[in-house]
Amino acid sequence: MAGEIDFDFVRHDGGIASSWAQRAAPGQLAEMPAGTRARVFVEVGEDSHRQELPTKADAEVTWLVRDGAPAGRSDLLERALRDMEWLPGTVFVWAAGEAVTLKGIRVI
Repeated sequence: MAGEIDFDFVRHDGGIASSWAQRAAPGQLAEMPAGTRARVFVEVGEDSHRQELPTKADAEVTWLVRDGAPAGRSDLLERALRDMEWLPGTVFVWAAGEAVTLKGIRVI
């Protein structure tokens, strides 16, 4: 369906995302609360893989294009996160991707 994002979770004991996923009900991801700011980084293999991401929130979407490099073989996401200016206040991060790609990000 257009305008829909599906999230898959591996359920296990402990962890913020896993605990939330076990309690979540359909529709709870429909929108972020008013006033929530977000920065979204999406890595794709090539420019043609970009998709329109409808949002009513204050979300800044940055597309990171690997130009055909295999998934998990790029440091685009890590460099983008290291170079960005963090939002003020308490920041929460949710990340998903190839384990090798996320290894350097876990220490930021």
